[in-house]
Amino acid sequence: MGIVAAAVDKGQLKNGVQKGPKETREHGLERLFKKLGAKVNDYGEVTQPKDRQPDVILNCENQRALVKTNIELTECVAKSVSENDMTLMLGGDHSVGFGSIAGHLKIFPTSFVVWVDAHADINTPRSSVSRHTHDVRSIGIEGVMETALKTIMRFSPNCQIHLSFDIDGLDPKYAASTGTPVPGGLSLEEGKYICKTLGQTGENEIILYCSLGLLKSMVVAEVNTLLGSPEDAKTTLNSALEIIKSALLLD
Repeated sequence: MGIVAAAVDKGQLKNGVQKGPKETREHGLERLFKKLGAKVNDYGEVTQPKDRQPDVILNCENQRALVKTNIELTECVAKSVSENDMTLMLGGDHSVGFGSIAGHLKIFPTSFVVWVDAHADINTPRSSVSRHTHDVRSIGIEGVMETALKTIMRFSPNCQIHLSFDIDGLDPKYAASTGTPVPGGLSLEEGKYICKTLGQTGENEIILYCSLGLLKSMVVAEVNTLLGSPEDAKTTLNSALEIIKSALLLD
């Protein structure tokens, strides 16, 4: 089991999300790994320049800092994925999706990504209204997923899986301490079901047309305990741990 932390907040505007990795660790993650009974390799924490950069490149802010951070993150994630059966990456804001996916793909080029998020995150740089880098993506939500996964299975029946889970995909009842909570999100049980089902792939389980996939890496992002009440923060951290436990088949 490899763990990579990314103390990154420059993909959006709210302070505090960079503390997510440390607080998730301290909230019970070490006890979780002990329960798992696996050897844990800690690859440390990828950080970012402290000051926000004034640069706006292609309509997105802080690009130089984020590019530098994600290049470092790519190498760190790739090393972990190559050396472990499973890699867990803790964000930070969801701009870490760039480096985490790139790192996974360096080791497993034939893979697919399951992206759980309250927001589509499929803007191009020029179309981004928020100017948040984590809003920029190039493919696939909702109805597109069925076609995409059928296509992937046609060409790559033994693909690996990368799961990127933005905690704001859960309803604020379960994860209010996040930058952009949206009412009507997933219940905690629904989020856990997604993770557990992906964790079971490769064990004769069927998930989204993929019977032979393997969950090799996952990200949990956007936990920000400076937002909301102390009780909100505790609930959000608990939800993050439950999501991780489900992916590791510990619940």
